[in-house]
Amino acid sequence: VPIIPDTIVNDTTGFEDLINDVFIVYASQGCVYIKSTKSGTVDIYDILSRLIVKSAAYSEGVTMVATLPKGVYIIEGKKIFVR
Repeated sequence: VPIIPDTIVNDTTGFEDLINDVFIVYASQGCVYIKSTKSGTVDIYDILSRLIVKSAAYSEGVTMVATLPKGVYIIEGKKIFVR
């Protein structure tokens, strides 16, 4: 049986953490929000796959990440409609 070093085990994300992670993207009155159980960054693209916002930071909870004109945007593979 191979021995797995503690550093590898401690630096990986457990399966339960992946299941319990919440990442919801939505828009309201021209602002784009992310609700998440973790912090991180996202890139925002327009419908033609052009980068609109690079590395928008979000925190645990609800974070406004951008104010955008009306249109369709893509964040983490999800389409968002800004009205």
